[in-house]
Amino acid sequence: MKISIRFLLGGALLTGYAFTQSLPLGHPKEPVIVRASRSELTDQVVPAASRSSIRPVPIRNYIDGYIFDKMKRDNIPSAGLATDAEFFRRVTLDLTGRLPEPDRIRRFVQDDDPGKREKAIEAILTVPYPI
Repeated sequence: MKISIRFLLGGALLTGYAFTQSLPLGHPKEPVIVRASRSELTDQVVPAASRSSIRPVPIRNYIDGYIFDKMKRDNIPSAGLATDAEFFRRVTLDLTGRLPEPDRIRRFVQDDDPGKREKAIEAILTVPYPI
């Protein structure tokens, strides 16, 4: 199915380009104007991200290395490491489909173990997970 797209970038309205809806982003047959609009958006967002406020994300395996190298090459800033409370809420919601209990979040945040994130993931994946 072909559709017409309108992009609003920096006050300029670009129209008249059609693409096949089933093409994934970054597909080689994707119109140049679509790729260019994403690039312009990245160029606008990157300077706004304060690098000094972003906690560095450790690279722990070859997949991390691949992703972060590609992000660096494409000048895409990293979001940084999530806080312990954010991490626990996200991983619990992603793996169980439920929000964690507030007392479990507090216990996780107060834990000083440097491997607590990996342990939390293992505990959640262990069946049955104590909810």
